[in-house]
Amino acid sequence: MKRYFRIEFTLQVTTGASVKRGSILFMVGNQFSS
Repeated sequence: MKRYFRIEFTLQVTTGASVKRGSILFMVGNQFSS
């Protein structure tokens, strides 16, 4: 149970980081295109 929770937590952290990075890249791309 604890191991599963740790895997779930790691997945949430990695996806959150990638989403944050993607949104930053998206905002920068919008500024350059406009």
